[in-house]
Amino acid sequence: MEGQVTVRLPSELVERLDQLAEERGVRRSQLIRDAIRAFLDRPPGVPGEIPFDRVRDLKGAVYGGPPDLGARHRDYLKDLFLGR
Repeated sequence: MEGQVTVRLPSELVERLDQLAEERGVRRSQLIRDAIRAFLDRPPGVPGEIPFDRVRDLKGAVYGGPPDLGARHRDYLKDLFLGR
């Protein structure tokens, strides 16, 4: 059984919604259903975004550095502080 819900949105949100719908080639209503489903499916107490979402636009913005920094960060910090 389907139900219908009417929601009033600020024009700025409608414009953004229409733009995204056009980019993805879907209807506005599909985006709204997907967004509500994602919101309702979150476990209680879990924030809406994951930390990676905050820096997603930075991915690939920095080049260079040691390839094993994640695994050997303590060694690199020791070298930095000891002046090696």
